[in-house]
This record gives sequence, structure tokens and C-alpha cells, in this order.
Amino acid sequence: MWTSSAAPPRRIAVAGGDRKYGAVRGAVRGRWITTLVTDISTARRLLDEP
Repeated sequence: MWTSSAAPPRRIAVAGGDRKYGAVRGAVRGRWITTLVTDISTARRLLDEP
């Protein structure tokens, strides 16, 4: 467990494409990851959602 004086843990995900979209969306919405590396079409789909 981290305290306010320590850096929060990083959780980096690298995924993209139509087959992984649902998992990526769930991880982003559930705040399971702090950094996402993905392709442009997946990024646009995520940004276009409400």
C-alpha cells in the first residue's frame, strides 16, 4: 500500500484492435490502468463514447 508521500503504482496496458476493444474499454472505465498504449482507431472509439 502506498502513502501520500510515495508515488502511486503504475499500471500500463498495451492493447488495441477490434478484438481487444471490450477489454480495453473495461480496463479504462474501471480505472484498472493508468497508462494506455493503443492504436488510433481504438483511441478514437474510446474518446467518442459518452
